[in-house]
Amino acid sequence: NARACAITPPTGKSAIEKYLGSGLIRGIGPATARLLWETFGSLEAMRAASVDDLRRLPGIGASRAALLHEKLKGLEG
Repeated sequence: NARACAITPPTGKSAIEKYLGSGLIRGIGPATARLLWETFGSLEAMRAASVDDLRRLPGIGASRAALLHEKLKGLEG
């Protein structure tokens, strides 16, 4: 009889890229997941990134940066 279940994001480059690129988070596919990893290097750093930080990434405009920021902030750390 399980009383509680915690979902924890993966650690490590490959696992994080697969997790983020799985389609689970709207706006993040495999290429964006790779770009986020290459830029920030950890899930914690991605979650700490500002909208402006995300907007500076190639191919990320203002509205997509805001969406990514919202979704990344919502991840458990």
